[in-house]
Amino acid sequence: SYESIDRVIAPSQFMADAVIGDRFTQEQTSVIYNAVDLPEPAAAESDSTEEDYILFFGRLSAEKGISTLMAAHAEMTDTKLVIAGTGPLEQQLHDQFPAAEYRGFVAGQALADTIRGAAIVVVPSQWYENCPMSVLEAMSHGRPVIGSRMGGIPELVTEGETGELFEAGNHTELKNKLVALMADSQRRVQYGEAAVARVQSQFSMSVHNQKLLDLYKQVLN
Repeated sequence: SYESIDRVIAPSQFMADAVIGDRFTQEQTSVIYNAVDLPEPAAAESDSTEEDYILFFGRLSAEKGISTLMAAHAEMTDTKLVIAGTGPLEQQLHDQFPAAEYRGFVAGQALADTIRGAAIVVVPSQWYENCPMSVLEAMSHGRPVIGSRMGGIPELVTEGETGELFEAGNHTELKNKLVALMADSQRRVQYGEAAVARVQSQFSMSVHNQKLLDLYKQVLN
């Protein structure tokens, strides 16, 4: 079955590099990133919508690096942390880190409002993400992302332009990045505006669909 495939679509260069040479050639492999709809209006939200909290949204499991974020936050003072999601570590996190605000499963408009209210979104994964939607969703709402240098995350977060990167599992480095960015509202706005522009140019549905159509035509021809 693999030998009959004309083209493999990878959602990150990280994944493409992982499969090239094993089962597929470079010519067989194309990178087309996931896409996200931009909210209306398609612009970074103003500072007035911020509630100055740090946000994690996703599955509460070890591979997502949530414990790294909790350890970083435990060393910060007067900074609110919001956790949106459920998972196997939920009760343990409640018991060990009661200072965080746990909102449980959040989706739809409630999730969009939660993202817009955040000052920073953190994606601290300790496994190899490909093209996590949490990064794209945060960027689409004009929010800076601090993500781990794992898998495809560095392909989405442009360090020093749309957000920051840190070594996976290093809670001290994450804490230092959080403290610095929480103290610099102007930089957060700049990152957020750059994030929206990056989504528009590279990760919008229209860009994604056009790349798919171009690839289909190339294969058919």
